Amino acid sequence: MEAGVKMLTSLQFHHVVTANALLLLEAQNNPTLQAACANASLVLPDSAGVSWAAFTLHGARLPRLPGIDFAFALCGQA
Repeated sequence: MEAGVKMLTSLQFHHVVTANALLLLEAQNNPTLQAACANASLVLPDSAGVSWAAFTLHGARLPRLPGIDFAFALCGQA
């Protein structure tokens, strides 16, 4: 959430990706989508599957944060 608040006050445009398993699978075969994910200001784990994969593959504990919850919380900060 801290990163989102910083983006709100930066006076720059930002691209946020809410990544779920289907999006990540599609990005493997779609270079444009892969670039959009790689160049995003912030990528959120939008599904339990993405959070699970991050922990299983990299030991990273990323709590699931659906995009709508992120947007709602940012509206409360604005």
